[in-house]
Amino acid sequence: FLVGPLRQIQESSNARAEPTNVFDHSESMSDIQDEKMVLPSEVSLLNFYGSVYCIELGSLGEGQGICLTKIDKEKGAIQVRQQIFDEIKGKDVESMDVTVGELDNLLAIFVKSDKMVFFLDVDDIFADTQLFPEPFACHQSGGDSDDGHQIHDLSFLPPHYCLDTSGNGSLYKVRLSMRILLDSIPPTACVVPLLLRREAASLKSVRVHIMNRFMALIREDDMTSLKNWLEILVDQYKDIDVALDFDKRQDEESAVLLSKSTLLELNQIDDQKLIAAQLRTPETTRRVLTQTELLHLILIPASMAAVKEGHNERLRFMSSLTNHYLVLLERKRLSPCPALRCLVITLLWRTGQDAALRSILSALTTRLTIGKRKKQLSLSDDSCPESVESELARSLFLVATSDPFSDKAIFTACRESIQEQLITYSISSLLGNGSTLAAARCLLLAGRLNEAISLCTKAKLKTKGAKGETCCMEGLRSKDFVLAAFAHARELPSVSDRCKAFYHLYQFVRYTWDPTSFELETREVQEDVSLVSLEQSTLAHDCGRFPDEIFGAHAARVKSLFGYSPLINS
Repeated sequence: FLVGPLRQIQESSNARAEPTNVFDHSESMSDIQDEKMVLPSEVSLLNFYGSVYCIELGSLGEGQGICLTKIDKEKGAIQVRQQIFDEIKGKDVESMDVTVGELDNLLAIFVKSDKMVFFLDVDDIFADTQLFPEPFACHQSGGDSDDGHQIHDLSFLPPHYCLDTSGNGSLYKVRLSMRILLDSIPPTACVVPLLLRREAASLKSVRVHIMNRFMALIREDDMTSLKNWLEILVDQYKDIDVALDFDKRQDEESAVLLSKSTLLELNQIDDQKLIAAQLRTPETTRRVLTQTELLHLILIPASMAAVKEGHNERLRFMSSLTNHYLVLLERKRLSPCPALRCLVITLLWRTGQDAALRSILSALTTRLTIGKRKKQLSLSDDSCPESVESELARSLFLVATSDPFSDKAIFTACRESIQEQLITYSISSLLGNGSTLAAARCLLLAGRLNEAISLCTKAKLKTKGAKGETCCMEGLRSKDFVLAAFAHARELPSVSDRCKAFYHLYQFVRYTWDPTSFELETREVQEDVSLVSLEQSTLAHDCGRFPDEIFGAHAARVKSLFGYSPLINS
């Protein structure tokens, strides 16, 4: 760096700045004295995040502003930024009253006369989105230091030392206190990138700080600040390939996050430190927040807390915030992880936002159709693996068929057509990804017996044996159909409807699914205090007690269809 007549300060902002040839020494000394001189005392060379910076105080004249010049070795160039800094206006920057140093990769500006220290993060200044146009934090020294020394006896020595001038000549290394720093930063300031860049702090403690900051804004319902934060985080996330790969691996290796995003299991961990510790985030992604972390640390815990407290307004707030995050990712051409998509749909379903939910389901259905067509044409598809998409579809089915609403007015608002659309999409997604067996299980779980029977018949889940006999698909037995019918039979309005449904089930199991389940078998069963031998069908033995009470006078006849012994009562 050349120290000398580098520039001339213009009196008017509209005046045109004429370039100065710093290597032209033909001018007289009197001409040079009229120009703004940059003295060696005004320039400091410091290292931040592994790059060398030249810092010039008072670069805008009259002690105002800071000029930062970054040496970019890889590009063989320099980058220059002018930062407005009124806190040193009028100060004598040529003296030692104002000095600069480095604390934990932060630019620290010490103003001795005011006993103030101002902090700036050079990475934010050189970023496309400036997070802190002004110093984001300051700290005022007290009268005495912790060890009893007078503040005026400590002389700062750049980059991060203090010399005790009271007589013993002790040298102290200044360390940054994250607690004091965070206390001095406004709660609405996005300090997340700053925290992620702190190499000295552990990943767990940094993420606990981040979680606390987010939760504080959520409690204040400060949507504006939260949206700004998410935009900054997504901008940084999109350029880190390691973070993108980390989220992709999490989707393929773990279904825990997807299960949590349904908000059906509310007995989850509330301890922030345990949540941060269980994430096992690799060091290579420490400078960004991944989708997995945002869901684990903020979005899911805050949504679960709103559900537990019955706070419907807070739940709607979380729905808007989560949906905004998904939109930001898609605008950057990034694929939202399955758990995030599931959480968005779950929150829309729980809060009764019919129009938005219908729009998302229509888009997902279109995407499903396009993906199916690509498979038929053997074209590449950038969607998630089939196993992950199947797990997402199963989770959405559970959300649609559960009744988590304490407020029946909200449940009424979620019309049956929306519920049917969500179920239809879930089943179509399962079938499209080759998970016909999972689709049948979902239908049985929801009591949709006729649809399960129709699906199993049309999809030909049965296979033909060597002798022409049908046998059941591995993993789905006749017992599963019958027990599902037992569990949901009371939902049918009349005894006649129940008898028809069970006769239809008998025809399916007996002649289509697994005729061998009707073979007679003798087993010992408990009767009072003794064991007795009882002969009945294998299916009857496996299913156990028959619900006679819901069939009235027709109970004995229906029982005989499924091979129950007439020797025992209900």
